[in-house]
Amino acid sequence: MLGGLAAAGAYTVLVDPNASSAFPQCLLKDATGLDCPGCGGLRCVHSLLTGDIAGAADHNLLAVLLLPLAAYALARWALQTTTGRELPGIPLRPWMTWVALVVLIAFGVVRNISGTPLTWLDSTA
Repeated sequence: MLGGLAAAGAYTVLVDPNASSAFPQCLLKDATGLDCPGCGGLRCVHSLLTGDIAGAADHNLLAVLLLPLAAYALARWALQTTTGRELPGIPLRPWMTWVALVVLIAFGVVRNISGTPLTWLDSTA
């Protein structure tokens, strides 16, 4: 899995999703013109892997904010798989699912409201 992630990361660095049509496009964006919560995620990853944190936040701020959590989960999995040792788990509570759902929906709605100061949350390059 780690090798696959490394290969995907290398490909994303070499083939800029801002300038290439080699990557699939968001179906919601194509059909409606609206950004889903994940829109701009691939361009965000490209920006992060090339050291452009501001550009990554411009493409998908939520992905940038969730990156440390995802990195910790991946490190925890890799350590347990390779050595059998475990990093402390993140205690998950049932209410956290609802909070995550509300945050995703709110982010998806807010980034599509035009004419507000929050239009910078959209995924445009």
